[in-house]
Amino acid sequence: LGPHLAPRGLSLERLRALLPADMAVPVRGHGTMSAASFFGRLDAGEALYLADVPLAIHFPWLFDEVAVPAYFLHDFAHRTRRRLSIMHDTPSLFVGGAGTTSALHVDQMCSNFWMYLGEGAKRWITFHPDDAPLLSPTWDAPEQIHRFAPLAQLESDAQSAASLRQARRLEFELRAGEVLYIPHNTPHEVTNLAATCAVSANYLDQTNVDLSLAQGTAKLPSREPGSARHANLRAMLDALGEVEWPALADDLGAHGGGGNGDDEAYASGATPPVGRFAAHERLRHSRPVTICAPL
Repeated sequence: LGPHLAPRGLSLERLRALLPADMAVPVRGHGTMSAASFFGRLDAGEALYLADVPLAIHFPWLFDEVAVPAYFLHDFAHRTRRRLSIMHDTPSLFVGGAGTTSALHVDQMCSNFWMYLGEGAKRWITFHPDDAPLLSPTWDAPEQIHRFAPLAQLESDAQSAASLRQARRLEFELRAGEVLYIPHNTPHEVTNLAATCAVSANYLDQTNVDLSLAQGTAKLPSREPGSARHANLRAMLDALGEVEWPALADDLGAHGGGGNGDDEAYASGATPPVGRFAAHERLRHSRPVTICAPL
């Protein structure tokens, strides 16, 4: 899929050319810094991480550079009667230095996840969703989600380590050019083994929408009525809940993810197995702008 997802490449060199040097980019734990400073400090070996930054909000012109695997274009967030803000939360950009990590967690809203790695290598450690209780979680009631300590911390505690050893664990390395799929509610921890560039997205479909709606409904009472967070969550629940979604097999065929001969067309090269959401297609022609405050 790699050559189709990013035909001109997804690399530090390519991104350096596409992001204006003076553009402010969000860097985890450092607020914002200029793109030139970010890439310069990465070159110097600093462990900086531009992590999970939405393309649509921060870098919409990058939609001209990257596409979405066809197998995920049936995402429900893009198919509701009422437009949802979450359609612009992903895909996201990840650019990190060697040694940066995403500590052990599960993704919000019971969402499925995919990632395309353009440069570098990432070590992934995943656990079976049913074994989350063995990872010494704490329950975040307002967000209705398990929280975990980093694996190194769990492994350093005798009681947590003993429990951890009972969990079904899969450890592997994601390499440049590969695409990864992670099912909903899968605990995972990720370490960048070298400087990396990746694009990823969370999505909802028949496999997880009911779980997502249940979690969202349980979260709603913790959101302050009248607040933007309450309104956005309420809108998402209403929009996703009112639709009678088709069967997964029928849906994938209709949206290019297989069935109806699509797989043969992809295999023959006649149809590239990638695409873009309509809401993002028009953003690919955006250009960077600088907004100055009035004097």
